[in-house]
Amino acid sequence: IYQCDWSSDVCSSDLASAPEPAAPPKPLLDEETIDSVAYESQSGDVSLHASRLTLAGVTARAHGAAPGSPADRMKHLTQVADDVSFSRFEIQDVVVEGRVLFEAKPFALRIGKIDLRGLATGTLAETTLDHFALKTPDGGNVTLTQFNLRDVTLATLFDGGMPHIGHAGLKELVVDLPTPQSGAESRMRFRLADANLDLANFRERTPTKFSLAIDRLFVDLAARGATGLAAPLLALGYRDIDLSASVAGAWDEKTGAFTLAPVRVTAPEMGAASLAATFGDVSALAFSRSE
Repeated sequence: IYQCDWSSDVCSSDLASAPEPAAPPKPLLDEETIDSVAYESQSGDVSLHASRLTLAGVTARAHGAAPGSPADRMKHLTQVADDVSFSRFEIQDVVVEGRVLFEAKPFALRIGKIDLRGLATGTLAETTLDHFALKTPDGGNVTLTQFNLRDVTLATLFDGGMPHIGHAGLKELVVDLPTPQSGAESRMRFRLADANLDLANFRERTPTKFSLAIDRLFVDLAARGATGLAAPLLALGYRDIDLSASVAGAWDEKTGAFTLAPVRVTAPEMGAASLAATFGDVSALAFSRSE
């Protein structure tokens, strides 16, 4: 849809010339399915395979050639992205294998499904990643049953500011990675049953209301060894920790009060803690972007 000749500073869209300001989006694709996708780098170091790719409900508005300067070109590209929409983009059974740079041992990445839903005016309604598994060249493993994002403004992911995301959540994350800087046998091992972050009431790019819940974060201190933060806990006899936590906060524009709902942290065999606070006269400037 969008092509650039960087040597001549010319960018153009396949969607014809610049439209009238109120020109409606054009339907481009009802639904298309590709049964398999395969790619291999020229060096043969990396390969990618996917069993099924589906794209549905694609519409777009026509744009002309982009301005010449890099800054204007990026702005134009963002405008083009804002005028492209789709109802569903799904990839199943993704497998990436190979070697990174000079690593002798290979890595392997597998994803059961990547499901993107409802892209419109530059905002992606929902993204779901199912059954992620990574095997690193140094013998590490990371698995994740599900990762979910909602209400993501795509342009904010690439401009260096705070991403505009309404919700992020994950289920059943398991991490087991070597940490050679802490010892030859040292490993970082933890698992997380569930975590959810919700952001709302954005002022410019900063949320003025949030909530975060973490359920059953289990950390294997013994696997890490007597180093860093693990050392004092191991000295007290704790070989692992198992904790859950929740926190929520909101800013009231009328009163200027920022209320931090009870922060709760619980850890079996260690105890529990709770804290609530209210901060008065919080200016709106606290949520403004500093240039």
